[in-house]
Order: sequence, then structure tokens, then C-alpha cells
Amino acid sequence: MIATGQEFVVTQERIAYFERLLGQLRATATPEEFGIMASGYRTELERMQAELVDWLTRPLDSQARQSRVSRSRLNKAIHLKGEKEAEAQQYDKPLYDQIWCVFDRDLFDPGDFNNAICKAISAGFQVAYTNEAFELWYLLHFDDHRAALQRGQYAVMLKDRLGHEYRKNSQAMYAELLKQQVEAIHRAESLRAEYGTGHNPQQDDPCTTVHLLVKALRENSSPRPQK
Repeated sequence: MIATGQEFVVTQERIAYFERLLGQLRATATPEEFGIMASGYRTELERMQAELVDWLTRPLDSQARQSRVSRSRLNKAIHLKGEKEAEAQQYDKPLYDQIWCVFDRDLFDPGDFNNAICKAISAGFQVAYTNEAFELWYLLHFDDHRAALQRGQYAVMLKDRLGHEYRKNSQAMYAELLKQQVEAIHRAESLRAEYGTGHNPQQDDPCTTVHLLVKALRENSSPRPQK
């Protein structure tokens, strides 16, 4: 039974392989040999094709739907970056020094998260990811946090530390947490270092690299020395 989009693609590739193989056997094998071999291949092809139909007629669960939306947004960002680069080259305009992608582990299917990071980096983006959710970065302003949590649990913990209800996408959060920002950067660096050089973003829970984006913003917003 196909469980993920990646397995669906692999099954399609296997069907194409068996079809090519049958085509070759049909041209080279004797009628007696072909009849024996084709029977086994036919059974396998019918099984895989039935699995494809089952997958395509099964409704997407909420996680798979969100993962598809996230992949679509990444593809759109890559396309837009290409357009801006072509426009800059055509009109000899300066392009951005850095372009960042920010996304969370819980927005992707398990097999898609690492692929999304690699795809963004290959397209020339800097990546600020969080496993499991962006709210980990906020929590690091208060605690040297090490436990894996779901997004809803982060909201409860942040309410306790903020002293008021946590509101996602609140524009006041940056100013409210600014005094603890340096500590949060240090905690994020320490947390990331725990996973070593062979870290796996998909499995490193909790972990965030949002601090890299924040450090870049701090560096670029600092007053430049006058010449």
C-alpha cells in the first residue's frame, strides 16, 4: 500500500521499468518463454497499478495537504527568485545580498522536510528552519529548551512566559522579546551544536536555525562606519 507521495513516484517508475522489460521480452523471447515470464510480470503490474488507483482516489489528510501547499510555495519562491535575477541582469540592477526561506518541520510530510531544505539551498536561498515549529525560537528567549513539543504545546508554554495569550504572527513579538534576543541566539547555537556535524534536520527535534537569519538581520541593520 502506498503511504507517501514519494512511494507513489517510485511505484510509477517501477511500472515503467516493468513495461519496458516486457516490451524487450516480447521482441526477443520465444512464444512459450514469453507466456511463462509475462504471467508473473502481469500480476506484479496489475498489483502496482491498483495501488496507484487506490492512492489517487484516497482523500488527502490534513498533513499531506499542508505538505503539498508548502512544496508549492517553495516552488513559487524559486520561480520568483529566477524572475528577479533575470530582471536584474537585463536592466543591470543590483539584486539582494541574501534571500531567505523560513519554514517549519510540521508543515511537511516526514520525507519532504530534508528535501525541501536541500532544494532551497540548491536554488541559492539561505534557509532558516525549525523542527518542530517556529515557536521554538520564541521559547528560546526564555529557556534553554531541549524537549520535543507539538505546536500547540509551544503556545501554552509561551502564554505562561509572556504573561498573556500567545498570538501567532503578532507584530509585537519582536519588540517584546528584543531584550532577550542575544540569549536566544546563544541557546539556539548550543542546541544546534548538540546534534554534531552529521545532524539530520528531519530527526533533530527540537532544533532551529532561525538564529542565523536573526544574526544576519542584526549585522545588516547595524550602522555602517563612515568612510
